[in-house]
Order: sequence, then C-alpha cells, then structure tokens
Amino acid sequence: MKSEESFSSEALKEGRLIETILLNGPMQMAADEIMLDSIHQVADQSIFLRFYQWDGTWLSIGHNQKRISRKWLNLVKEKKIKIVR
Repeated sequence: MKSEESFSSEALKEGRLIETILLNGPMQMAADEIMLDSIHQVADQSIFLRFYQWDGTWLSIGHNQKRISRKWLNLVKEKKIKIVR
C-alpha cells in the first residue's frame, strides 16, 4: 500500500488536460491506452483528464464487466448501438 506522502501534490507533479475530440469507440479506447502507456514512460506526468465525445452511439463496457446484458445485446443486434471494451 502506498503511503500518504506518495499521493501528495508534490508526488503528482504535473497533469495534462486532453482536448476533447470526436472519435468512434475503438479509437477512444486506443487513445486511453496511449495515455496509459505515456504515464509509465514520463516521470512528471501522472494525471490525465479527458472527456469523451463519441462519433456514433457507443456503449463502453469496462474491462472487468464480464456479462453484457441481454438488453444491450439486443440493441446491438438491432444496430441501434455499438459496444466497445
């Protein structure tokens, strides 16, 4: 477990606000992955703040969300939404 000191404002030296861009679901998830990789490579960047603007009707399913509800699957089948993980 990390100590309180590691969460202090000094430990979080610099964050980054990412400009909102219109992307489809897979591209939004790819952008998240790039940001995560960047955090591991750049010592002084530890926080990103980003707001999504979806191109299309997307449902983002969390990595640990194992079951997808039948209702959502029916909406996919009816081509009313797309799902991205």
